[in-house]
Amino acid sequence: MAYPPSAPARRLAPTLLTLAAGVALLHWLAWDRLAAHWGVEATPGPRPAVQVRTLTPPAPAEALPVVVAKPAPPARRAPPPDATPTPPPQQEPEDVVVINTDPVLVAAALPADTALHMVPVARGEVGQDEVPVYRTQLPPPMTLGYELTYGRWTGRGELVWRPSGNTYEARLEGRVLGMSAITLVSKGNLDAAGLAPVRYTDQRRGRGEQAANFQRKAGKITFSGNPAEFPLLEGSQDRLSWMVQLAAIAQAEPKRVAPGSRIVLHVVGARGDSDVWTFQVEGSQEVSTPDGAVKTVKLLREPRKPHDTRVEVWLAPSLHYLPVRAKQTTENSSWDLRLQSSQPPT
Repeated sequence: MAYPPSAPARRLAPTLLTLAAGVALLHWLAWDRLAAHWGVEATPGPRPAVQVRTLTPPAPAEALPVVVAKPAPPARRAPPPDATPTPPPQQEPEDVVVINTDPVLVAAALPADTALHMVPVARGEVGQDEVPVYRTQLPPPMTLGYELTYGRWTGRGELVWRPSGNTYEARLEGRVLGMSAITLVSKGNLDAAGLAPVRYTDQRRGRGEQAANFQRKAGKITFSGNPAEFPLLEGSQDRLSWMVQLAAIAQAEPKRVAPGSRIVLHVVGARGDSDVWTFQVEGSQEVSTPDGAVKTVKLLREPRKPHDTRVEVWLAPSLHYLPVRAKQTTENSSWDLRLQSSQPPT
């Protein structure tokens, strides 16, 4: 009766078979080399097939990446001719875009381009209901000489007033150390409301000339160096004509300059500024001149906002209410005119 091999025998069997095969292979190789050395050909016939089997535990398989095939998008079918086209779906932007509406920050971020202008939005525009229309009586032609204090410098100033028919020209020039420091020129027409400027220019030392244009047919005020526009009101003045306009109002109706009264003007500069100037009449004062003390009426315009202009003016009834003294002050500059001489045109 045959018994099945024990467990140790089963484990040794493969090893013994491997050793036996190895010995047979060595014998065959030795015989083949001897036959080649002695010139004896090996016995023809097929060589025995030797199989060598090594029993080693299998290595664990590497984890291979799982590739999932993405199904192809379904083919689009052409819509029927009468169907309304469907807009394509909007894709989400890759980056979040933050838009800053602050005009200051936007301007700083823009590249330098001389052809690019940012048009300011006019806020708080002056309306005709805020500015009365006064009766006026124009002063005669006059040339007034002043002592000019311009900042910390002292020089000479001259105001030339020339009405002619239905037009006028006013020119104020200040010179310091023999050089022109400020030149203001106002040209325009004369109408029922007094001076009606057409063009006003402002030239300061070290700066280019700036201009305000009163386009009466278009009903607006524009500027040479600023894209801003403002409505042109009846009685609107520039930063030079207001002095003569005050004289014309006071000469037509002296009660307008009684203490405690007010005169309201719409005044425009050459650099895109437009505001209401409200003059409060403070009362009578005497101003010293080379020809003696002159009786005047002082008017004061207080600033209404930061960086605004404070204006003081002393009008002399003996000079058809033209200014004996005029002073303008801002945070960064000031000029003061004090009368030295007055004469009609020659």
